[in-house]
Order: sequence, then C-alpha cells, then structure tokens
Amino acid sequence: MKRPTKVRLWGVPFKINYEASDGVFKPKLQGLLDPTTKTITVCREGPPGRQEKTLLHELLHASFNHIADEDHKEETVIKLENALWALFADNPHVVEWMLATWKRR
Repeated sequence: MKRPTKVRLWGVPFKINYEASDGVFKPKLQGLLDPTTKTITVCREGPPGRQEKTLLHELLHASFNHIADEDHKEETVIKLENALWALFADNPHVVEWMLATWKRR
C-alpha cells in the first residue's frame, strides 16, 4: 500500500511529507507537525512500522492542538500513541470492523 500524502483531521486537510533523516530532523526526532501550514513531515528511514507510528504520533499532536490543548506534554502523546498502536496491533478485527462501518456512512 502507498504511503499517504494527505489526511483529514477534524475536517482539516493536512499534507504529509516524507524526508530523509539528514534533512530536517534532529537526533531521535522522527516527525514534525507544522500547525500553521497544516503539514506533517515524517522521517522516511527506520524499521518497519516506524513511519506509521510516527504519523499517528503527529496526528495526536494535531488533535491536541485542535482541542485547544497546545500545552500538552510529549509524554502524554507518547503514552496515547503506544496505547493506540497496541490496540490496533492486538485487535485488527476491531479495526477492520470500524473501517467497514465508516465506509458505509
């Protein structure tokens, strides 16, 4: 499946870019959210699942920003990212059911 290059969150379109780690990323940084330009940048290198998890992480930041919690802690985002990632990984049948329901809307 192709990597997504755009996503809608809360009805707002975001652009997704994939960049090399030697470009815009500091050590240990895997993704960036620019809420002004509605752009998410994800490091294109890394082990399987890293880009997907990074995108989820940045979408969580955007969600917190949307609900006017711009002072949210990185630790909170990481905990929620890990909880959702585990939920999706351990219960693919639930994710498939949810997607099927959403497609029927």
